[in-house]
Amino acid sequence: FEAAPLAFEEPEVEWARLERWKRDDPIALQDALNTSQALVQAVKDADAGEVRAVVANAEPGEIMQAFVLQAAALALRSASLELVRLLASLGAPLGHDELQEAVHLVCEVTSRDNFSD
Repeated sequence: FEAAPLAFEEPEVEWARLERWKRDDPIALQDALNTSQALVQAVKDADAGEVRAVVANAEPGEIMQAFVLQAAALALRSASLELVRLLASLGAPLGHDELQEAVHLVCEVTSRDNFSD
């Protein structure tokens, strides 16, 4: 977790943890949802500092994989090289099957103004 906090685990492992939290610790489940939503909002706001803060303050397993993919797609769609690099450095799986159209997203939003970023 320390080296790559956004790296994915097996989906079954995440699912089992979320089910366990739902059954035994609904507050932990709500914390995970809030933290995951905060990551996505920080990317929407193009706030790299807040992305770092959310990830630094997250407990292991607290950032849900679907939200990591959503954050990565938003960063790519906004053509924010800074955010894409940051998410990649934190372990976001940019080669994930759900992001297979990412190159097309980047091509669609690349312009003369943002090409040199």
